Amino acid sequence: ELDARRGGRGQGKGRCRSVSSAGHGTVGRAWESYVRRGTLACGLHGLDIAVGIYHPGWVRTDMGGDTAEISVAQSAQGLVERFNELDLDSSGCFRTWHGQVHPF
Repeated sequence: ELDARRGGRGQGKGRCRSVSSAGHGTVGRAWESYVRRGTLACGLHGLDIAVGIYHPGWVRTDMGGDTAEISVAQSAQGLVERFNELDLDSSGCFRTWHGQVHPF
């Protein structure tokens, strides 16, 4: 169950970042994603809406296969915990299912 309570308006003074250029290829796509995420996070910050991106991990599914690191239940539980931790101060984050900062 997700906790939708996030405090009153005006709480949390977030940091908005802006980037004006993007590269090409895989790095360019990652950079563009970062720019869009930052722009979205900044745009919604004034409405007290936090934005986060989360990697579910290498999950044992048909796609992940039997040798994947974690079960669907572990991934889902970790993601729910991350969603519940998300607030305006962490808005714009990119983290793994277990809360580590995810590299680009």
